[in-house]
Amino acid sequence: MTNWEIIKQTSVQGVVEYSVSNGPCGQRTFSHDFSTLTEAREKLKELVEQDKKNKEWNDGLKLREDK
Repeated sequence: MTNWEIIKQTSVQGVVEYSVSNGPCGQRTFSHDFSTLTEAREKLKELVEQDKKNKEWNDGLKLREDK
């Protein structure tokens, strides 16, 4: 599973932005940018649910391979 997090940042222009990413800057491989915290939270929830489904599928595949 991925350790998704919401990062609040302020642009050079002073605009507050929220990024949903899978790690800190320089170590992440995915990042989704939003202008509101609500949008970022919705995406975070979606990504966590997707990861859970992928883990369940992968766990099931692994169990089938062990037979």
